[in-house]
Amino acid sequence: MKHIRILLMLILLFTILTACGGGNDETPPNGGEPVVDVPATDTPQPEPTDTPEPEPTEEPPTPTPEPSNAVTSLQYVQTAVIRIVAEGSFIDPEEGFLLNAAGSGSGFIIDESGIAVTNNHVVTGAALLRVYVSGEDEPRNAKILGVSECSDLAVIEIDGDDFPYLEWYDGDIDTGLDVYAAGYPLGDPEFTLTRGIVSKAKASGYTNWSAVESVIEHDATINPGNSGGPLVTQDGQVVAVNYASNPNYNQYFAIARNEALSILRQLEEGNDIDSVGVNGVAVSDGETFSGIWVSSVKSGSPADQAGLEGGDIILQMEGLSLATDGTMEDYCSILRTHGPEDVLSIQVLRFATEEVLEGQLNGDTLEVTSSFGSGSTPAPEDITYVTVYDDYDVLKMDVPDTWNDTNGAAWEVDGERVGAALSASPNLDDFYTTSFATPGVFFAASAKLAQQYTAEQYLNTLSSWTDYCVYDGRFNYDDGLYVGAYDSYSDCGSTGASITNLVVKPADNSHLAFVQVQTVTAADDLAQEQIWNSFIAYGDLAAAAPWTSGDIVYVTDFDAIGDWSAFTIPGGGDYLAENRGSVLYIEVPDTDSTAYAVQDSVSVGDVRIDAAVETVAGPNRNNVSLVCRYNDAGWYEFSMNSGGYWYIWKYSDSAGFEVLKEGASTQINLQKAENELTAVCQGNTLSLIINGTEVGSTTDTEFQSGGIGVSVTTFDIPGAGVEFDWVVVSVP
Repeated sequence: MKHIRILLMLILLFTILTACGGGNDETPPNGGEPVVDVPATDTPQPEPTDTPEPEPTEEPPTPTPEPSNAVTSLQYVQTAVIRIVAEGSFIDPEEGFLLNAAGSGSGFIIDESGIAVTNNHVVTGAALLRVYVSGEDEPRNAKILGVSECSDLAVIEIDGDDFPYLEWYDGDIDTGLDVYAAGYPLGDPEFTLTRGIVSKAKASGYTNWSAVESVIEHDATINPGNSGGPLVTQDGQVVAVNYASNPNYNQYFAIARNEALSILRQLEEGNDIDSVGVNGVAVSDGETFSGIWVSSVKSGSPADQAGLEGGDIILQMEGLSLATDGTMEDYCSILRTHGPEDVLSIQVLRFATEEVLEGQLNGDTLEVTSSFGSGSTPAPEDITYVTVYDDYDVLKMDVPDTWNDTNGAAWEVDGERVGAALSASPNLDDFYTTSFATPGVFFAASAKLAQQYTAEQYLNTLSSWTDYCVYDGRFNYDDGLYVGAYDSYSDCGSTGASITNLVVKPADNSHLAFVQVQTVTAADDLAQEQIWNSFIAYGDLAAAAPWTSGDIVYVTDFDAIGDWSAFTIPGGGDYLAENRGSVLYIEVPDTDSTAYAVQDSVSVGDVRIDAAVETVAGPNRNNVSLVCRYNDAGWYEFSMNSGGYWYIWKYSDSAGFEVLKEGASTQINLQKAENELTAVCQGNTLSLIINGTEVGSTTDTEFQSGGIGVSVTTFDIPGAGVEFDWVVVSVP
């Protein structure tokens, strides 16, 4: 019994412990609460207390992103594109001339601190860089951080900070991608944007000044001066860096994003890639002579330390003849397979001293191994120059004082007076013969020919000297004022004379200049250098060749529109103005808006403008117009629409649009048919001719001269689209 009582007490104790939480929370099988008899005690029960509510924890504030200066639309690309003027001395050893002037190119900012990208050939060898940032009249200084000769890339740092900048496009670059070329072509301070597509995603990048490994081909027009500018998408992101063109075939080339990004970081850090410090160009006659022509040398570079000079030609590197195919491919292949500090043997031709030298990059300096010629090149200070002028005081140049036989009569071509001319020689009669025994120069300029020819087109019209000389080739020319090309001939006749035919234009296209120089001795070569540094047309060329009725002032079939500018009234409106094939296409998507394309470098008083136009989109009552005497104060406008109505307007900054004359005509081809429009501004008389018939005329005295242009106007219905096939400007 005693054992049973003890067992019962243990069971009771276990039950109490279970009820107090010592076991699990399961409900007893009968579903009721477990009942435990607990003896009463005098211990007071604790009063219930309120559990304090926890204080809410404040969420950390969402960080505000730092404002970015990155350009996000095509509209603002201009703010990050720069114009670069590189000042220094650049020597052409083939001709022996020194360009002690400024060259111009483009670039674009990639970081708000002022880091910018451009081409190597724009900046290397320059003594001073001046950078014009959008919206600023005064240039900023810049320094070169790093360059790649073979990829034709350079990174510069602009004084200042907080700049707008462009970002790189990270999508696929495929054929058909819409692209826009941005920059400052032909040294023009006005920003230019042209539209095109990627026509080939992978093109050859071997040229006579670079060996780019990743190149895209596109058809957005670029010209000299666009070099280093960006090729962007419609969102303003960089696809590639423009660097080369073949305008005769509407082919334009840009260094692809992938190649640029692979080396730009190294250039930013101050490292040169695939470079020895020269601004060089491959030259070759295709048979006996080839090499890398050194225009300038970067101070402190391996090339400079080896003793290379501007004017040298690198014939061989590591025993390999260079530029045999007229490109930089072999030269760059050697650099890319060696480190920047590797010792490389070179052989150099130095025309200035008529010597051949050999030495090493990163090793032994150049030493003379042989010489050729007479070695009698005079020092520049031994030649005295005088400035000579034409008879109309519109041309001048410097020539040796011994070239004292001069002629400043007007320039005539096929019996027609076309401009001013100036010749100088020790004996002009001998110079004009084909004996090649007497040096001399013929310099001429024409406003008339500038409207009929590009520089290369006129160069093609000149007589070839190949019956008497060896043709050395055609080369580009850009001295900061004039841009064009020249043909070089050597070994002429029995004297071994040289002849160059240079044809150039200034950025404003106001005239075409032709300079022909014949040299016989080394002293004559130095004279040519001075002539090319000093020739200029500075006066009114009409004094020598007045405009006469029927003279063509300007003509275009819109293969390129780089010399046109566009705007809208009211200002800031949306529009599209681009060349499509051989037409100028203008589109106005807004209502009550006029989009203009103007050619203000053709500034004339009495003028006749002929154009072929065709409405291709939008309602018939949209106006298509020609513009004469365009200037900052206003202009005259001659309009028609495909509904059969015509107008003669005057626009002035102070009063806006005013209808001077209006009417309807059956001469207008209705709907979307082509029409030929003619506007004549002669004296105070303003006349509109449609398809050969004058439909209206009026008079006004406010504007007497200015540029020419075209326009498209919408009214209550948007979406006008018009094609201008050609424009001819002539003297009425």
